[in-house]
Parts: sequence; structure tokens; C-alpha cells
Amino acid sequence: MSGKRPITLTDGVAASGSTRSGLEVIQGMIDGDHVSSMATTMDCRVVEAEQGKAVIRAVPNEGFLNLHGTVHGGWAATVLDTALGCAVVTTLAPGQGTATVELSTRFLRPIFPETGPVLATGTVLNRGRRLVLAEGRIVSEKDGKLLAQATGTWTVLEPESR
Repeated sequence: MSGKRPITLTDGVAASGSTRSGLEVIQGMIDGDHVSSMATTMDCRVVEAEQGKAVIRAVPNEGFLNLHGTVHGGWAATVLDTALGCAVVTTLAPGQGTATVELSTRFLRPIFPETGPVLATGTVLNRGRRLVLAEGRIVSEKDGKLLAQATGTWTVLEPESR
């Protein structure tokens, strides 16, 4: 992992006693403070973040092919869940956590390893006290074509009182 420390449960926003906001945690991933084992597996990384928005760059490869020779829809759904989830995290206060409640994904074009890198953008549409609604899209980095899109709902988890 090239000298970077994997993210652990105590590094995140929801860590007990954490003083870092969600945006600070995501910014730390961009800056290379930590790497996510999931991001390594999925060959994706956060490249941009601001309050209520995150952009993930992901690279589809042969390891994600289905029986039809296209990248499995589960890969695209996971990349979208990651982008939307990171956008939601940017709205969290220290000590808060989040979890996906539902994710609806639409696949518009097949993704192949030859598609090359894609950009998945997640945007928060509504941030309530307990629920957050977000939407996202995957576009080809090469030509900007829309490949998939999603909407989802996340719950905000409050810190446990001790």
C-alpha cells in the first residue's frame, strides 16, 4: 500500500471521540493520509470533494467481467454507492456516521475494460436530520458519455452515548 495506512474503524467520522468532520475525513483520503481497502479492490479513489459533493475516479478491468464480457453491474453500483456515500459523508459532523438505506441504479450503456477510467459524481439533494437523499452518475472520462446513474437514501447515525 505504498506507505499509506489502511483506514480503520477509529479513523473515520463516526469514531468515538473523533474531532474530524466528514469533509475532513474525505479530504484526508484525497490527500493520501489513508487508503481504503475497498477502494483498492474496486480500483477507485476520491479525486474531488466539497460540502455535499464527491467525485470518484474508477478503472474497470477484466477482473470485474460478467458472463457476457461486460463489466458486472455490481461494480458500477458499488462505485455509485461509494460516490454518493462519500458525498453524504461530507455533510457529517464529527462523531456521526452513515449507512445506505436504499440505492436505485440504472445502467444506460455497457462498461468494458476498454471504456477506460470513469468518473462517478455523487451529489446530496436533501440533508435532513436523520435521512439524506443523494444522486449520482458515472460518465466515461474519455468522452463524457453517461454510463449509469443512481439515487439513494442514507441514514445519519449519531454517536453512541457512553
